[in-house]
Amino acid sequence: MEGGVSTAEFNRWFVVPCGFAINLTLGVVYAWSVFLKPLMNEFGWTTAETSLAFTILLLTFAIVMIPAGRLNDRMGPRKVATAGGLLLGLGFILASFTSSLPWLYLTYGFIAGAGVALAYVTPIATCVKWFPDKKGLVTGIIICGFGLSSAFLAPLATYLINTVGWKAAFQLLGIVFLLVAVGGAQGLRLPPPGWCPAGWKSSGSATAAPAQDYTWRQMLRTKKFWMIWLMYTFGTTSGLGVIGHVAKFAQETGMDALLAALAVSVLAIFNGLGRISWGAISDRIGRVKSMTIMFIIQAAVMFSLVGATGIYLFIAVAVVGFCFGGNLSIFPSVTADFFGTKYYGINYGFVFTAYGVGGVLGPYLSGYLFDLTKNYFMAFQIAGVLCAIAVVISLLLRPKK
Repeated sequence: MEGGVSTAEFNRWFVVPCGFAINLTLGVVYAWSVFLKPLMNEFGWTTAETSLAFTILLLTFAIVMIPAGRLNDRMGPRKVATAGGLLLGLGFILASFTSSLPWLYLTYGFIAGAGVALAYVTPIATCVKWFPDKKGLVTGIIICGFGLSSAFLAPLATYLINTVGWKAAFQLLGIVFLLVAVGGAQGLRLPPPGWCPAGWKSSGSATAAPAQDYTWRQMLRTKKFWMIWLMYTFGTTSGLGVIGHVAKFAQETGMDALLAALAVSVLAIFNGLGRISWGAISDRIGRVKSMTIMFIIQAAVMFSLVGATGIYLFIAVAVVGFCFGGNLSIFPSVTADFFGTKYYGINYGFVFTAYGVGGVLGPYLSGYLFDLTKNYFMAFQIAGVLCAIAVVISLLLRPKK
């Protein structure tokens, strides 16, 4: 494993822009919906068939997070993130040669998905060790890049698709992602074991260190792990069910392709802002209370999303993005709060499998129900119910003393 760097020679804030840059490339997965119609039009595939590529990527992302976390704990973040950047770029480049669903599933789904997992876990695991005093805020800043990236990548991908075609768009984006992610990986360093900021003392429910560092086996035997996992599953299922279809949903309301891409960008901007905002809020008022508030808002907007048109559609998807982003900053932090940072890489890998389940249920269920009913009403109502259940679970969860 890469040894801890001397804190006298290294400013801990340096890892933050490096992690942010890596996440800017990984967040392209949220711009998937702009590729949906071009692929369907060229090959005659159904919404559900084409959306399955996105589902496979998210599932692969979540499953590979477990070995990726273990590799990060053993080998250090730089090597693992570099491998992730290489796989992400390769997956996009190979996806440009798509002529069948199995090839799309292999390249975009499995190869790019594995790359996202390897590159995603490393900045988070690195920064929770450098910032025990600001876990929520710093995690939010880093993964804000993941959420924000589709704000400019969706219009860029749409422009490339309209000018040079979807094949060249996959190739150009793949090259850029490879270079940026691999470059950002070189700046990731670990602190010395047991390091903490000068003068910092663990206190308060939001940032207090756990009584012990749990191994993954110990963690899986706790009720709190499963409560956290269920809430994460329900929150990501509802959010990804909208994210994977927002461009198509907007077009179904009468918007043209460019306005639909703008809806993707609005969601992405607020997705990124939500990661920073909810992370900072959870540092201040506590993770569990933040979860409760976030899921109440998320449930309300899901129930009201169907029928949204014009400016209200943009407002609704902004709120969806803002709350979905909160899931991705609060749950990494709560994992460290409840189960420690020593085995954080693999522990968060297990927690993150909830995202994989959400990646399967959300986008695919939305696509399937749309094909069945010709609208998104049932899909979004189910998402609202899941968020309401998450509210109840959050009220039963108590922060570790």
